[in-house]
Amino acid sequence: RGSGAMSLGPGASLRPPGSAGQPVRLPAFGGAQAFGGQQVLPGNHLQPEESQQPRIPSWAGALEDTVDKELLVMLRDGRRLVGFLRSYDQFANLLLDNCHERHIVDKEFADRYMGVMLIRGENVVLFGEIDPDRPSGLVERPLAEILAKEEHRDATQGPPKSEFGVFHDDW
Repeated sequence: RGSGAMSLGPGASLRPPGSAGQPVRLPAFGGAQAFGGQQVLPGNHLQPEESQQPRIPSWAGALEDTVDKELLVMLRDGRRLVGFLRSYDQFANLLLDNCHERHIVDKEFADRYMGVMLIRGENVVLFGEIDPDRPSGLVERPLAEILAKEEHRDATQGPPKSEFGVFHDDW
């Protein structure tokens, strides 16, 4: 390391190509400074070349637009969760804050508070943003009343069929 450059890994250096011993000034705040096609990120880490970066799936744009918004998430087992999307990853795992499990019978509903939930992406059937300005057409009832109605419905009619007909697992 005769040049005096600080090495950050194979082929990575904080000195721009051809700088010949000139000092490199890093920003003292967040942000990035570009050197020779690479970016120095806060914490002095170099961002990999674009060809080395992991590819973001095409559906990630839909998730990115819904961060910090209230969502209704339907799961494979038929449960419905309502909460604020705080984060997601490349596997579509969702982190919901202030999450409630929504129970719906006919045109009535009740919510059971769940807190913060991490939902495995493979269990998500669909999700959508809830518009707080648009009425849902559902009437909120006490949880005990809705759970009793669900139990009665399941005892007389069997478990509910999915509105889509294919998403319930029979386990």
